[in-house]
Amino acid sequence: MDRYMRLKHIEPSVESGNPFKNCFTGREGIGEALTSIVHSIDLGGTIALTGEWGSGKTTFLRMWKQSLEDKQYPVVLLNAWETEWAEDPLIAVVACVSRACKQDKSKEVLAEIRRLANGFVQQPRQMIRSIVKASIDNHIGDVSQSIEEQTGQAFEKAVTSFDGKEKSMVSLKENLEKLAWNVNQESGDEKPLVFIIDELDRCRPDYAVRMLEVLKHFFVVKNIVFVCAVDKKHLEDSICGFYGSEKINASEYLRRFFDLEIGLPLPDYTKFCEHLYDYYQLDDFFESEERLKYPIFKNNAEDFKWFLSSLGIKKGLSLRQLERITAFTKLSLRNMPVGTSYYPILSLFVTYLRFFDYQFYTALRDHKWTCQKILDEFQTRYLKLLDTKPDPYDPRSDHQAMLFLIGKLIVSYNNDRRAKAENIYDFQMGKTNLTPNESFIAKEELDMALKYANQGSEGYELSGLFRYLEVLKID
Repeated sequence: MDRYMRLKHIEPSVESGNPFKNCFTGREGIGEALTSIVHSIDLGGTIALTGEWGSGKTTFLRMWKQSLEDKQYPVVLLNAWETEWAEDPLIAVVACVSRACKQDKSKEVLAEIRRLANGFVQQPRQMIRSIVKASIDNHIGDVSQSIEEQTGQAFEKAVTSFDGKEKSMVSLKENLEKLAWNVNQESGDEKPLVFIIDELDRCRPDYAVRMLEVLKHFFVVKNIVFVCAVDKKHLEDSICGFYGSEKINASEYLRRFFDLEIGLPLPDYTKFCEHLYDYYQLDDFFESEERLKYPIFKNNAEDFKWFLSSLGIKKGLSLRQLERITAFTKLSLRNMPVGTSYYPILSLFVTYLRFFDYQFYTALRDHKWTCQKILDEFQTRYLKLLDTKPDPYDPRSDHQAMLFLIGKLIVSYNNDRRAKAENIYDFQMGKTNLTPNESFIAKEELDMALKYANQGSEGYELSGLFRYLEVLKID
């Protein structure tokens, strides 16, 4: 086994001319569909591309951006979270638009846009606080006498400023439309400027809300289309946090800003788990010479990939969660002798429990349950993983792989030297003393699973696996 291993999944490379070459989620089709939608919008608009945290939005956007560039679309990608330091998102958006427009004929228009936008930029909070503090320090004695006068003057200035800003807003939009037209003509096929915004839901609430306001009030002009990738639930929480109330209808509020909402489709879990298997070099374990000597290990690799994808599909795991589970499973497998009868799916399952079913995990770790209780809980909690019935024409099936996992789990648990072993199998009769729910597992199936699980497992106990998982900070 190689001395070095990967613990972190690195973003795949994106190649010009074939941007979805390293797409392991099967989402090439949504890229084409999204391009078609963007191309059909001529009056400008904002699109929300929704997906949960860890669902692969950022990777998809990088590939889609390259796909647009290959088709000669003018395109900008802004990571909103990385621009929080700018205080006002208007600064970040104008800067990105400026970078997208390189032709000489746009220089004057850009200069005018910058000048007009400056009048709408909110002053940094630190600057305002320092100015106010200095003013109070210098004139504390005059405050009470001049407050009425200052309030009146401030109101007059506000009205005058409002009139001026209203005109500036119209002028700013006109210049933005002119700029978009210039960029549009440069593309040679009247393609809109596509402005992609990522990581908006990771921003602090006030910045996220201000960004939405900037897009809606300033940039909804002809030939500019904004595509915002967001975890809608997180963004709704940001809105509630900004307004200080959980009673606000955040979902309805968001409809004011997005003209169209498109959900990022679920990934091809089978394809992605094949990729994780290769990326984390799990063949180092499964295809080692020592392990291949034993016919019993023949299907372990396929069983492992099937079980990983089943967890993703039936437990609704995100791509990032699958990445982490696979990385930590690889770490535990590196410490298992490759020539033993150790069943690798057991590592994968217990690692999953450590992340997502801590009650089950601690019951195993601390030896709190009987073997019958483990069987009962497994059937109750992981019914969806058991619903693949065996194919009578296939000597190996996913259902049988699950049965073997149950057998190995119970036998390894029962081998724990910290507790008195239970009599779970009558070798003379060839039958188990445990009682399955036969709606899910037939009695004879469990008999066979425990019989085979006992072979070569006499010395293996789960505590060895827990020693590695407990030292890892994975919460």
